[in-house]
Amino acid sequence: EAVRLVVEHTSPLGSEEVDLSDALGRRAFQDVRATRNLPACRTSVMDGYAVSSRNPGDYKIAERVLAGHVSSHPLSSPDLCAYVTTGAPVPEGATAVVKVEDTRPAKKEGYVTINASAKPGEFIRPIGSDIKAGALLLAKNELIGPTEIALLAFN
Repeated sequence: EAVRLVVEHTSPLGSEEVDLSDALGRRAFQDVRATRNLPACRTSVMDGYAVSSRNPGDYKIAERVLAGHVSSHPLSSPDLCAYVTTGAPVPEGATAVVKVEDTRPAKKEGYVTINASAKPGEFIRPIGSDIKAGALLLAKNELIGPTEIALLAFN
């Protein structure tokens, strides 16, 4: 009876826009959807070499791509590779990443010997594999905690 009386004699509060630093403990006024994909590009899930060929052999290292940096050399030839760190963007043309444990320095300077075959897509995280653009990040009235603040910051 008490709950019914309270609901009948109160009205919902309006919305208020606040900085993320003040959002902890509040509730979402409306559904919030992702405005972009995460990751936004294909990324490596291992330290290793991005390749466009699946065969073992010696490959010329076209570039080194670190997490947070952008690849500037597409793998336009099957004898090229790129050293990539975990989380780094995979160069255009790469079909797989061979983990560094399956490689060794080649005798020729600027080359690496890849000792294992690579399967298409191996050790590559596809675009949007964590969050797809348009996915629901927060539902209306959802309590905003630290995880939700991180999602909102991404958005």
